[in-house]
Amino acid sequence: AGVQHSDRIFSELSSYFQKKRTDVRQMIRTQEKKEIAQTSDHILKLEQEISNLEQENDKLKLVLHTEDHIHFFQNYSSQSGVYVCTTSPRDVNDLLTFEKVEESVSELKDQLVKLCEEHMDKISKK
Repeated sequence: AGVQHSDRIFSELSSYFQKKRTDVRQMIRTQEKKEIAQTSDHILKLEQEISNLEQENDKLKLVLHTEDHIHFFQNYSSQSGVYVCTTSPRDVNDLLTFEKVEESVSELKDQLVKLCEEHMDKISKK
């Protein structure tokens, strides 16, 4: 009866860990897709900013090749406002990192080992 009981407990634990493993994998995949989408959006914004800066650079190059700088700046200031950077660095989601997942799994393993040792001590005393 004791062997059957321990087999059932280990089978339940195994099923539980298999389910948790699947859940964690799905969470990681979901987070990865989210991060990829955010990164792609950020890349598009940066590419647009680069394009805008290149256009501004081309306009400013005209200053180097003009004789009447005052006339140029009077016309330039009416044509173009000051360029303002609109994107910000990508926010990093610190809630789910591999380090934290690894730490949680390690803590769970330690707790499980401790629990198993306690129960084995109780069984061996009986």
